[in-house]
Amino acid sequence: MLSACNNSNNDAAINNSVNQKNNSSNNDVVKEQSVHNEFLIKINELSNIDSPKFSIVVYKNNEVSQNLNIPDDLDEYLSFNRRFFTVEDVNFDGYEDFYFIDYMGMVNSSKIVYLYNPTNEKFEINEDYRSITSPHFDTNYQIVKAFNRGSASYNESENYILLDKKLTRISKTVEDQQNDAYRYIIYDGDKEVEINETLRKVKLYIAFFKTQKFNISIDLLENGKYRYASWSASKNLRNNPDLVLKNGLKKETQNEISYKFQKGEFSYLCTLYKLTNGGQLKVFQNQKEILSEKANTFIIPNELKTYIGKQNKVNLDIKNN
Repeated sequence: MLSACNNSNNDAAINNSVNQKNNSSNNDVVKEQSVHNEFLIKINELSNIDSPKFSIVVYKNNEVSQNLNIPDDLDEYLSFNRRFFTVEDVNFDGYEDFYFIDYMGMVNSSKIVYLYNPTNEKFEINEDYRSITSPHFDTNYQIVKAFNRGSASYNESENYILLDKKLTRISKTVEDQQNDAYRYIIYDGDKEVEINETLRKVKLYIAFFKTQKFNISIDLLENGKYRYASWSASKNLRNNPDLVLKNGLKKETQNEISYKFQKGEFSYLCTLYKLTNGGQLKVFQNQKEILSEKANTFIIPNELKTYIGKQNKVNLDIKNN
């Protein structure tokens, strides 16, 4: 089973929230908690010292909890007031984390990220985030979005999820208008694969189904509908897909998530079974089943568990000279 929902480590982090069934929805939801842990992070500019140029001290219950280590190779030309010290849950586990700007160019930037560890109640630097260009943290979809602009005619955009507590890229789009060259790369649950570039205009890559006969990608479009693109198993995914449908609807029950697509008298149903982590493709003609195949399935975490709430509170006290 090649599924993000099979990520036991990531689920363990999320399950520090009390998971209850939402009576108004079939989604499993991370329920909002009363805040148990409150921290104060004091940042002081040290203008008379070459390195580091500021100090970061974490307080809990008015006592020093830790002094955060600051990398020695920060952009030395970036001023204190452009570091933009921020508190935000950047790994979508329900706990607020801390970050600031590492480098800032004309367009692109990078961040130094300290993830909150609820086990030892410490903030720990994570270098993986530093390698992402201009990251944006989208809790609505539990996605880290990245954008790299090389020139007026060239840019790259990427989406990451947390898989086994590690950032995993699930999609990458390359737009090279000057050379009329475009690429769309997705994660199939096992590895990154490049698929036909005409499919790159989507809101979000959602899932991949592998059956004995077919490879199927599912995307969320800007209009809220889901898109189905399928290739025969023997076909290169960079080729045009054999079938593209843009009218998909999602249906969820306690034990299943399904995406249904329609083309005339034919309907296509891609289903993920939550209890077994198994998947299935079914095709119907005039409501009569004509094909059924088991599928290895990858699906992004947000399709299975919606993010709501936090379990700690972090305040900032920033002093510059």
